[in-house]
Amino acid sequence: MGDTNISDTLTLGSGSSISASALNSGTLGNLGLTLALGSFGSITGSITDSNISDLITVSNYLPLSGGTLTGNLGINGGNLTTTATTFNIDVGNTGSIVFRDGSNTLFSIADGGSTGNLSINGNFDMSSSAGTFYTGTGAITLAGNTTISSGKTLSVTTADNLTVGGSIVPQTLFVSVNLLSSLLDNTVFIADANYSLTSVKCVYSVKALLLGTLQLTVDTGTQSPGSGTSQLTSNINLSGTINTVVSGTLISSPTTIAAGDRVSVDLGGTLTGLFGSCTIGVKRI
Repeated sequence: MGDTNISDTLTLGSGSSISASALNSGTLGNLGLTLALGSFGSITGSITDSNISDLITVSNYLPLSGGTLTGNLGINGGNLTTTATTFNIDVGNTGSIVFRDGSNTLFSIADGGSTGNLSINGNFDMSSSAGTFYTGTGAITLAGNTTISSGKTLSVTTADNLTVGGSIVPQTLFVSVNLLSSLLDNTVFIADANYSLTSVKCVYSVKALLLGTLQLTVDTGTQSPGSGTSQLTSNINLSGTINTVVSGTLISSPTTIAAGDRVSVDLGGTLTGLFGSCTIGVKRI
């Protein structure tokens, strides 16, 4: 087939095949060849002529038996399958694979060096899939509004990596309590949702006169301040070394502070002369 301008129809019956070597002769500028294949007709071998601009139009079913196709392949309502272990489409170093609906490009795969770049003009819809969508380790940019369906959770392994405008989104609220000799047991935090204590640190420039102590409690219902569940393994000493930060040790499973529950300070000893402050951390859970 050395003719450089062919326009004809070639029909292959069921079970028939054509060898690619028959299409590889000469330089073909425009191969306007239509193949009407039977249900099991096939093209075997490789078609590799680099000058084929319009390769073939297939009007039925094309099994490719381990060969390769170079050029443009039009499939009108048929299927493209291969019996080979790997089906390779080689577009060279600068080529691309484009999927069109008529003249409209649906998506394309372009050369990107060692990896290809997939461009999609329409929607990428996985809504009917129960599978998992994975990405690589590179950066991901969401250029539009992003919505998470009701009842679903966006999980971030390390909360400190969650940033908005380059700033870390705070995960913990801090409540400040002034330490004074006149301080009584009192509520310092009322929950509007579920919270948990994360820390408590105290420092004083004037210590309590005698055995001053501080405990944190979670109070529920009509419990009075300081009468609920203790959250520290031991009381914080308010009569120790001045100007030294003292950290409380939380119990192994801090109580969930539900909406309407409170965090209170429970004081003990003689607080005469006490002057300082405590910082209490609570986080939403």
